[in-house]
Amino acid sequence: MNEHKSNILSEWIDELSNIIKNEDLLYIAIVDANHKIEFCNELMAGLLGQQGVESFINPKFETLTKLQSKSSLIFKGHITFGDMLSVNTSLFAHVYKKNNKLLIIGGSKIPELLHQNTQMAELNREVNNLQRELIIKNQALEQTLLDLNKTNAKLESLNKDKDLFISILAHDLKSPFNSLLGFSSLLADEIDNLDTKTIKRYSNIINEISTQSYYLLDDVLNWYKSQSGNMPYEPVDFHISELLDPIHQQYQNKAVEKNIKLDFTNIQYTTISADFNMLSAILRNFISNAIKFTPKDGIVELSCNVVHNTLEIKISDTGVGISDEDIQVMLNSSQIKSKSGTKNEKGTGLGLFMCKEFIRKHNGILKISSEIGKGSVFTTIIPQS
Repeated sequence: MNEHKSNILSEWIDELSNIIKNEDLLYIAIVDANHKIEFCNELMAGLLGQQGVESFINPKFETLTKLQSKSSLIFKGHITFGDMLSVNTSLFAHVYKKNNKLLIIGGSKIPELLHQNTQMAELNREVNNLQRELIIKNQALEQTLLDLNKTNAKLESLNKDKDLFISILAHDLKSPFNSLLGFSSLLADEIDNLDTKTIKRYSNIINEISTQSYYLLDDVLNWYKSQSGNMPYEPVDFHISELLDPIHQQYQNKAVEKNIKLDFTNIQYTTISADFNMLSAILRNFISNAIKFTPKDGIVELSCNVVHNTLEIKISDTGVGISDEDIQVMLNSSQIKSKSGTKNEKGTGLGLFMCKEFIRKHNGILKISSEIGKGSVFTTIIPQS
């Protein structure tokens, strides 16, 4: 049967030889024992390159030449070509030995190619899945880092607020309490020797210091609660007199001490809508500052009107004035600064910072106009629903 097949094939030897030389699916070479390549088709030539038989990695060419067999077929299996530093190629090959020469015919088995393609497709799917997982994890990591940065920024801000809060409590409240202790001790020790007028004066001083200290502490606590998110914005309807009468009474004595006229006559008495505590803190701070920076015999005036569903409160003074540069810093900067008043009055610098925050919560606007040596006007504009 094999002899018959050989006879049949011999009839087609020219055609088979032509296919063998030009076939682009088979790798064919004939090499003698001295490593001389007697023949190789284009595919094998491209595979062997300049290294020739030295490109045999596993098994090596020398190993193949030493193999023995009862037939001319001495090896059947995979041969790896290339070098140790590059991508290598593996072929399924038949190696025949005859007359001290080797005939090498190699190619790829279709089942193996299909299996390799299946493995590559599965590998690609795994790589794609890993890439998607990596993208998702990177996005999650970026979000985590973003959240962490926000948390760190918030913690840093809270720490600054805490430091400022402690500084105010330790320094700015210490001075009025020293005055309270001094006058109350003097009153307690000398009350039997003091006349009624002096007792009344000391009592008024103690009351005034206590009131100022209370409102300072209240402002600090409200600001701190606002910064930490624990002070909600709660607008209510109330008559303007409920807000302004206590403030006028509170600062009247302070104005009298500097012989300053505190004028609350230009007021439209009506019902308004705002957060009572926040608006009260805003006006108390602006009036206190106006008195602070207005010299003796000056005027501090508050006007209040509702025009076109907008509440407009102006606090003007005949004080020292503010430069345009300082006004821009006051309106746009988040820094807290303090200056001494005309009688060297001290402050925390917290007032304006807090007022801007409370005005923002009302969706309002703060305007400042001033002229050095002539005075300033602080205008708070709050929309009315």
